[in-house]
Amino acid sequence: MEERKLLEFLSLAEKLKCNTRHSWTSSGRRESVAEHTYRLMVFAWLVKDEFPDYDMNRVMELCLFHDLGEAVTGDIPAFIKTEADEKTEEESLMEITGMLSEGRKEELEGIFREVLQKETKESRLVQALDKLEAVIQHNEASIDTWLPLEYDLQFTYGQDQTKDIPYMKKLRQRVYRDTLEKISRESHFIEKTFGEPVEGAVYYDRPGAYLIATHEGKVAVIRTPKGYFLPGGGINVGETHIDCIVRECMEETGYSVVIERYEGSAEIYGIHERIGYFHPIQFYYSGKLEEKVAEPIEKDHVLEWLPYEEACDKMFVEAQKWILKKRRM
Repeated sequence: MEERKLLEFLSLAEKLKCNTRHSWTSSGRRESVAEHTYRLMVFAWLVKDEFPDYDMNRVMELCLFHDLGEAVTGDIPAFIKTEADEKTEEESLMEITGMLSEGRKEELEGIFREVLQKETKESRLVQALDKLEAVIQHNEASIDTWLPLEYDLQFTYGQDQTKDIPYMKKLRQRVYRDTLEKISRESHFIEKTFGEPVEGAVYYDRPGAYLIATHEGKVAVIRTPKGYFLPGGGINVGETHIDCIVRECMEETGYSVVIERYEGSAEIYGIHERIGYFHPIQFYYSGKLEEKVAEPIEKDHVLEWLPYEEACDKMFVEAQKWILKKRRM
């Protein structure tokens, strides 16, 4: 390759070291496009034995160049990218291939075309790896770097790309569980506030975790002498949200639980008849009451299944009415 063209192309590729992505690293800084590309190639290398019928050398090539256009355009997060942005990125690829002599130009055009068209099994695998690497990176970063919309996006991003590739679908489910565990351990994000704090009052903070379990249009609720509540309760010292839901559901219903998705959070400022100024902070998850394995130990807590709309109306806590209606939308 002619020396000047070689150095110019390397100079362009160097911009991938400079241009940062939306994702953050575990050390608390934004990752570069080059770092994402490098680990994507490592990812492809690690899983190559899972795909004996694929041309994994081609997969590696597609990974290597899949984001080269961002040397020109920079990274645009998927949740704000428009059709105009995609068109600009495609135009940048033509600009990049124009830097090369005919043989290499045609080769790189073929790579870009395969990445964009997603018609080969290799290109579809690259797309699945690419999306899943981003989800993994978010799980590795501090949850304080997540935007509110990413609490949902972590559960949906990459699903379409992985669903038809059995190994990737299974791996996505493993990463999905890691996301649940991360939110359960680390989340302090409050989505909705009910009531207003009284100036000068000292509130008793009480974090709690609750389950939204549905079956055939009905939702599981706990009927108590006070009213209807979602299964769940206060988080004990050392518990994650999921630990709390599993324990509380066993105490209240005797059922084992499968947690499927994080749904949201709310805080309430109010006055408790015994505690005084009270500040519950509630985290909500959807899932299933799977199997009855014991008798409930809270005898005044009775499991009932109410039609969804009726449950929305009967919740004693306004925040629990809100999360049921939010989830139904």
